[in-house]
Amino acid sequence: MKRWNSRTIAFVAVFMSISTIMLLLGIRLFPLAILPNIRFSIIGLPIKITGFIFGPIVGFLTGFLSDLISLQFAPSTYSVYYTISLAITGIIPGMVSWLFFDIIKKRFNEEYLQKKYEEKVNFNLTKLTALNLKLTTLSISDSNEKVKISQKIQKISKKINRLNKKSLETRLYNLMLLSCWILLILIMTIIISIIYAAPDSAFENSKFIKNKTSFLILMLSGTSSMLIFITIARFLKFFKSKDRFSTMVPIIVFSAILEPISSSILSLGDVQSGTFPTFEIALISHFIVSPVKIWVNLFVIYLTSLIIIPIVKNKTKNSY
Repeated sequence: MKRWNSRTIAFVAVFMSISTIMLLLGIRLFPLAILPNIRFSIIGLPIKITGFIFGPIVGFLTGFLSDLISLQFAPSTYSVYYTISLAITGIIPGMVSWLFFDIIKKRFNEEYLQKKYEEKVNFNLTKLTALNLKLTTLSISDSNEKVKISQKIQKISKKINRLNKKSLETRLYNLMLLSCWILLILIMTIIISIIYAAPDSAFENSKFIKNKTSFLILMLSGTSSMLIFITIARFLKFFKSKDRFSTMVPIIVFSAILEPISSSILSLGDVQSGTFPTFEIALISHFIVSPVKIWVNLFVIYLTSLIIIPIVKNKTKNSY
């Protein structure tokens, strides 16, 4: 978890200000931005960035306070569910970044990789020494045994020559990709179950989508395309350099997790505030734009993190 200090507080204040300014500019340029669906898409991005970089607690406070502050400058329909949704918008990116960076990636840092590398080399050298010793003690009549031991020695020698930190780094990428697949497939399974359990009348009243299958294809297109994208990226050199791949994976994961949870809570707020007549219609209106929001999240948050994370790390090291 990230430590609280004056710089963290300053960054949080900046992102809360950015979310409010973005909303005011959006309303000025596009008055319909005052509507809940568009409003939360605008102010949600800085909140996600804050949670992703500074952790769930900071993300929660940023989301909670951003909603209350933005209402002072741009009064709109209010519901306590809106505030809860924005608070969760900061929590989930923080939890996912904590999982991937502080648990998974931390076990594969340079010190860990060096230690594992040395352990594997020493283990294989010990086996090699024992086999060489055994080979010298064998008599001439044990020719078959000598051949077997010589073959083992050659295999271990090749294994030592191939062994390097890159092979261990590959395990990190594979573990992150596997975790991404498991979490996203779980989320998609839950979404499919919920949608098919919903009443058909909810889709009959929709202006654009009249059946569950069409709605699911549209809604899951963002998550499934992201899954394909990150799988291809795993094997491209461009994404493996400069931590591009390891930064993108948690962004994709928290975007896929956050969208259905946030949309469901926002839909409750839409019904409470009178924006939509039923929960099902409100949910459909939020889910329709989720594929676009997932891709926007990836590129905006990734590009922002390239600038902010090095600054935060550098300032943190200097503060100790």
